[in-house]
Amino acid sequence: RRGLVVIARDKKLRTKPVEIRTLWEHGLRVFNIGGKRDMSTWDWLVRVVRHWPQMEQIVADRPAGPWIYMLNEKAIVEFTPQDIN
Repeated sequence: RRGLVVIARDKKLRTKPVEIRTLWEHGLRVFNIGGKRDMSTWDWLVRVVRHWPQMEQIVADRPAGPWIYMLNEKAIVEFTPQDIN
């Protein structure tokens, strides 16, 4: 209702179908900081800032949820419930 977007860091989100379904069922708009290795808080922030213009464009183009995008090192990739392992 308030138009907020979630920025999360869960490196195992892809393997948690219950959590993904919950995000989806509640219509959330989520950017998840992806990556298999541990990163410092500063490195997470750098990744978000690097992708910020594209994130703003996604929010403008897709004002309603649900959607989940993974903020990978070099790209933003859409994640859908069909991608659940």
